[in-house]
Amino acid sequence: MKQVSRFGAIDIGSNSLRFLAVASEDDFLHYLDSGIWTVRLAQGMSLSQYEVKGEALNRTLKALERVEKGLRSFVCRLKTGFCLPQNR
Repeated sequence: MKQVSRFGAIDIGSNSLRFLAVASEDDFLHYLDSGIWTVRLAQGMSLSQYEVKGEALNRTLKALERVEKGLRSFVCRLKTGFCLPQNR
């Protein structure tokens, strides 16, 4: 019996939120689903004020809800982990 693993990745940026879902089988990744939303999370921020505004946060949370629904259709159980980018 072949073992199929399914993975999802979410990238939350200052302007957009992206997600990708894939299945791993026999050393190959198979595309399942993906999406992108313009969330403008950094809208209203300045160099002196690093605060996420309510409207931007609401857009991001709504996009995350849609991502969660999509990922739940591909996986039985969701595990979470975080990967922070290195300083460039």
